[in-house]
Amino acid sequence: MDEVKNSVMEEMNERAQIPKWMIISSSVALACLIALGIFLLSNYTATAPSTGNNLHGYYGTLGDYIGGIMNPLMTFITVLLLLYTINQNQKIIGINNKELKNSTKALEDTAITSNAIFQMDMIEKLLKQFREIMAEDCYQHEGDQYDLISIDRLLRIMESISDPAVIENQEDREECTRMITGFRTDCKNADLAAYKSCRKIAQIYAGFFAAMKAIVENSEDLAGHFKYHEITINLIRIQVLLGAECEDIPIAAELNKLSQKTQSLLHPLLGNMYP
Repeated sequence: MDEVKNSVMEEMNERAQIPKWMIISSSVALACLIALGIFLLSNYTATAPSTGNNLHGYYGTLGDYIGGIMNPLMTFITVLLLLYTINQNQKIIGINNKELKNSTKALEDTAITSNAIFQMDMIEKLLKQFREIMAEDCYQHEGDQYDLISIDRLLRIMESISDPAVIENQEDREECTRMITGFRTDCKNADLAAYKSCRKIAQIYAGFFAAMKAIVENSEDLAGHFKYHEITINLIRIQVLLGAECEDIPIAAELNKLSQKTQSLLHPLLGNMYP
């Protein structure tokens, strides 16, 4: 903002200076007037009577003659100076309007930047909460013989089922599949920890989407920041965990809607780059 102000002030100073052509023209005109006055005065003095009332009349005629020349000329110069002053005032007004517009734009940019910083801080807080919930134990499979399992661990189990290098035994893979199915069943019951954890994730993602939307709407360049954001990617993974097409799990349907809203926001900006 200071740079804008300095540039405007320099422009005002440059325009406020009297143009060289006006100084030269005024100097030439003044010199001509002095020369003319000297010429007339010398001629009149040479032919003037030496005494008597005729002397006063003689120089009175000279004064009238000079006045008749000078008055229109001075009036013309005064009009020129007045026009120049009006023109300069108009330029200064234009510069002031330009400075006002630049200042307004600078304030708007500052407000946008401040809002973006605030929203990014909010996203960092939401991300911290999100990680805590992902690591929170929320599901127990088949009684006490298994420890409580977090959503993060369930996601790793789900992604390992289709990889024989991780789970070689077919029975273990089937057991992991039953574990995923049991988690989906628990997510239908609002009184169980699995449902409550998914509900918290939905609330966090709703806040994340609101902050992300506020940032992207003011600065499309930041859209790419959310392309592979941790919360966005994990929401997609959780959808797969719950079953993206599983309409009988209300929380899964809610997360699916949030994912679609994110896609609607980012896809026009990122196109096929959006995951």
